[in-house]
Amino acid sequence: MKRVLVVDDEPLICWTLRDHLTDEGYGVEVAANADEALASIDSISPDVILLDVRMPGTDGLTLLERLRAEESKIPVIIMTAFGTLETAVRAVQGGACEYLTKPFDLETATRLVAQAVKSPPTSPTVEAERTTSTHLVGQSRAMQGVFKKIALVAETETAVLITGESGTGKELVAEAIHRHSARSEGPFLPIHLAALSPQVIESELFGHVRGAFTGADRDRPGLLQQAEGGTVFLDEI
Repeated sequence: MKRVLVVDDEPLICWTLRDHLTDEGYGVEVAANADEALASIDSISPDVILLDVRMPGTDGLTLLERLRAEESKIPVIIMTAFGTLETAVRAVQGGACEYLTKPFDLETATRLVAQAVKSPPTSPTVEAERTTSTHLVGQSRAMQGVFKKIALVAETETAVLITGESGTGKELVAEAIHRHSARSEGPFLPIHLAALSPQVIESELFGHVRGAFTGADRDRPGLLQQAEGGTVFLDEI
C-alpha cells in the first residue's frame, strides 16, 4: 500500500483528503505543521507528500527546501490558496513535482498523487532563489494557473508561445519567464514585429554586413544577436 502524508493546518482539508485517498486505496497520515510532518516522515516513510504553503511556524516551502537539502526523494505536491509568482517559482525550483491550487477537486488531487507515485523525482535539487518582483499580481485561480505555467516553462530551454488579447500582459509574462530562467543575467529584448517595415525586417532581426545593400555603410548586428545569452520576445507575430 502506498502511503500519503498530508501536511496542512486546516483540519477540514486533512480530513477530506484522508477520507478520499483512503477510499482510493492509499494509507494516509496527516500533520498540522512542519515538526509533525518531519516526525511522520521518519516513522512512516511516505511515498508522496501533500504540503500546504502557509502553516504556523515553518512554512511549507521552507520545509520543502529542507527535505531537498537532506536529499529526500519523496515526491512533494505543493498546495496553496495564496499563490503568487514567487510561490510558484520557489515550489518548482525547490523540487516540487506539482503545484495544486486551492480550492481543488478531489479527482485532480487523486490524479496528481497517482502520477507522483508512478514517476517520483530522480534527482531533486535546490536552486538559489532568484530575485522576484511584483509585476504580475493576482489571487484568482486563473492567475495562479498562469504563475504555475511561468514557473514550469522558465526551467526549460524551449520556445514559448504566449497568447492573449491585446493589453492582457503578454510581455509581462515573457519578462517573468526570462527573469526566472537560466538566461536572467542576459538581456530581455522585446521586438514589436508589426512596427518593422517588411523591407528591413530581415536586416533588423539578423543584421547585415557592410555593402550588403545600398546604404549599408557598416556592419550592423541584428536584434537576435544583440539578445545573445538572453531572451527575445517577438510581439505581434
